[in-house]
Amino acid sequence: MSDLPDLTMLRLHGDSRSEPGAFADPEYVLTWARGGHCDYRIDNRSYHIAPGHAILLRPHQPHVVLPAGPINHQVVHFSLGSGGRWIADCPEVVRCTGQVRRQVDRWFADIQREHEAQQPGFRHICASLSVAILRSLSRLNPVTAQHIQSDTSWPVIERALAIMHRDFATGIGVADIAREAGVSPEHLSRIFMRHSGRGPGRFLGDIRLEQARRLLHLGQLDCAAIASACGYASAQAFSRAFRARIGVPPGRWRRGLRDSINQQCAALNKD
Repeated sequence: MSDLPDLTMLRLHGDSRSEPGAFADPEYVLTWARGGHCDYRIDNRSYHIAPGHAILLRPHQPHVVLPAGPINHQVVHFSLGSGGRWIADCPEVVRCTGQVRRQVDRWFADIQREHEAQQPGFRHICASLSVAILRSLSRLNPVTAQHIQSDTSWPVIERALAIMHRDFATGIGVADIAREAGVSPEHLSRIFMRHSGRGPGRFLGDIRLEQARRLLHLGQLDCAAIASACGYASAQAFSRAFRARIGVPPGRWRRGLRDSINQQCAALNKD
C-alpha cells in the first residue's frame, strides 16, 4: 500500500441505533465499533461485532445490522479515485487489540474533531487519517465469519435496496419497488420484516430523510426544493415526515445546525 490513491471523505456520522437496519450505501463505508454489541449480516456471512471491531463495506454492498442493545459506532463514508484496487487487500471485518486499537481509536477521534471544526484543509486531513486507518487494518487478520444458509430472499432485498437508492427522488413507492424486484408488495414486506424488523417503506423513508439532511446541511435549497429533490409529494409532506422522525421541523433543524456552527467558530476565534 505504498502507492496510495486519492481518498475523498464524503461524510462522517455516529450510529447509536438500537433498532435493526438494512443498508446499501453508494460509497465505501468504514465503521468503527466503540460500544455495544450487534450482528452484521453481509451476503451469506454473519459477524458478531463488539467494541474494537472495524468493518469495511464496498459500494452498494447490502448489509443488515442487528443490535443486541444500544450501539456506539463511528462511520466514515468515502470514495476512491483511480488506482483504488489496493483496497481489495483490506479485510471486511477485523478486530483491533492493544496498541493498534488505541491508535485507531485516536485516529477516529481526530477525524471527528477535524470534521466538526471544519477548518480550511479539514477534508484533506480527514482523508489522510482514513488512509492511515485502512493501512493499519490491512495488516490485521480478518475475522472469521459464520456462514449462514443461503436465503433466496436476500437477492430480492439487494434489488429492492438498489432501487430505493437509485429512484428515491422520483416519488417511487413500495408497490413500484416490489414490481421491479419481481415480487408482490406483501412478500417484499415480509422478507424485510424477517431480516431487519422493519418494512421497506421505513427504509425508503430513511433514505429520503438522509438525503434531505445532507441538502439542509449544504444550505443551498429551500425546504420546498429539498422536498421535491427527495421524492416527497409536497413541502408539507416532507415537514411532517422530518418532524416525525427527527423531532423538529426541517427549517428549525437547519437553524439549529447553523447556530451550532456559529458557536463553534466563535469559540475557535476566542482561542
